[in-house]
Amino acid sequence: MAASCYSSVVSHDLAHFSLAPLRWWHRFAKLFSIDQPFEYSPDGGIHWIPKAMLQITEKYLPNVLTTNQF
Repeated sequence: MAASCYSSVVSHDLAHFSLAPLRWWHRFAKLFSIDQPFEYSPDGGIHWIPKAMLQITEKYLPNVLTTNQF
C-alpha cells in the first residue's frame, strides 16, 4: 500500500520540492550503508523535520495548506 504525506498541502509539487533535502540525505546516507538515516519512531509519528515544517507553514503560510487538517 502506498500513501502520500502531502495530503495537507494544496500543491503536491511544492510539498515534494520542500522535502527534497530529506530525500537527498536519505540517498546520501544509503551510499555509505547507513541503514537508518533518520531515527525510528515506534509510535509511527511524523519525523521532527517535516513536523517543524508543518508548524512553521501553519503559522506563516496557512494559505498553502488544505482546510481539512488532521
